[in-house]
Formats: sequence, C-alpha cells, structure tokens
Amino acid sequence: YQTLVNDPILKLALVEKELDTKISSGENSGRHAFHSQVVKDFHTIDGSPKSGQHTFDLNELEKLEGAEVVMIVQTPENMRVIGLNKIDL
Repeated sequence: YQTLVNDPILKLALVEKELDTKISSGENSGRHAFHSQVVKDFHTIDGSPKSGQHTFDLNELEKLEGAEVVMIVQTPENMRVIGLNKIDL
C-alpha cells in the first residue's frame, strides 16, 4: 500500500459473514443461534515496514463460501481510518 501518511497501520481481519450454531443443551436446546460478521483471525502490520505479508489459516473457517478479508489502514497518531477495503474469498 502507498499513502501520504508516515508509517500507516494496516489491520487485516478474516471474517465469516454468517454462521449458524445449533444449541444442544440448556434452556435454548434445539434452537439455532445466528451470527453475522464473525472475525476468525486478526492481524496488524505496523507502519515501520514498507511492505509485509500475512497468511491466514483458512482451516479456521467453517466454510470458505461467504468468507472475506477486511483491510483497514489507519494513521498511527490518532488511529483515524484512511482506507478500507474487502476481498471476498
């Protein structure tokens, strides 16, 4: 990434868009719990390196379909978001 900000911070999140959990015990036994935008892995690359990489373990996902990587670029001084993007997997 290239920016006019000195030493920007890049945050990466591996996200499952929708999860469905069957509840097997307790007062909600037999019901389903639905979850949206569940972060399965999170990684920060600080601004000191001018390049970097991170590999996510896709085995952390219950299903690859409906997953995405969210990328956030922030200033180190006040953590203001200066860039945001996502990639569907």
